[in-house]
Amino acid sequence: MAWAALMAWLASSGICWDLLQVVAWVNMSKANAASMPVGAAIAKTLQDAPCPLCAASKKGRDSTEQSPASKPEMLKAKTATDYAPDVVLVLELPTSTPFTFSAEAGAKPKTLNQEVPVPPPKV
Repeated sequence: MAWAALMAWLASSGICWDLLQVVAWVNMSKANAASMPVGAAIAKTLQDAPCPLCAASKKGRDSTEQSPASKPEMLKAKTATDYAPDVVLVLELPTSTPFTFSAEAGAKPKTLNQEVPVPPPKV
């Protein structure tokens, strides 16, 4: 199950185009290595004009990178919250409150000298 999820994620991330590019490089290196040393064959592979597989890989990679879902502008448009509301709700507080608080100047706060009741221990 985890392998299937990994393969689906890799396929959706566009790794298939990278794998196609690797296959193209291996085939070109193998063909070049038949007539020259391996190091020179790899260098020639990476410097030569792209083969048809390399061109297909580049075209596929470019098409997936330019899809609308991957453009940052489209993602910003989907998540933008810059809008003007049609209705404005205004809440007003009542001017008189049912509770009135008053304190005399210089009055000390009242303190309780009672112990906090503690429930009896459970037996």
